[in-house]
Amino acid sequence: RRPKGIEPKYLYSPVGFEKSKVLFGEHLLRENQNFVCVCEGPLDAIWLDQHGYNAVAILGMQLSQTQQRRLINLKKGEYIICLDNDEAGKKGTYGYIDKHNKYHSGFIAKMKQYGILSIIELPEGKKDVQDIRDKKQLVNILENRKLVY
Repeated sequence: RRPKGIEPKYLYSPVGFEKSKVLFGEHLLRENQNFVCVCEGPLDAIWLDQHGYNAVAILGMQLSQTQQRRLINLKKGEYIICLDNDEAGKKGTYGYIDKHNKYHSGFIAKMKQYGILSIIELPEGKKDVQDIRDKKQLVNILENRKLVY
């Protein structure tokens, strides 16, 4: 992660690493859970995994076509959207129009026909799931997720 104000915020190495082709944590998913939490960052996915939840990271806010196919092939049934509680996370979830007036589909539009979609609601002031340090609160947030499709 680069210092505040320097773009891009994250640099993934080695050179040539194509983050759009990766679902971080995919190899760690548990067979006995019929859902997967989808996060932006790898540390969010690790945090949820440490608390017993299937989780992957898309390494940003935009779900690529390759990542979409990989998620579909998991055949988990439910996709719990756990993107960050900021502008980028909302764009990644719901879609957005860029500065060239081009529309980019969000996670919901891309995945709504492939399974149940739900979304977590983080408390005010909490940027991502890692900010939830109380296990009971984390469980409550995930158990009370809102059905989208």
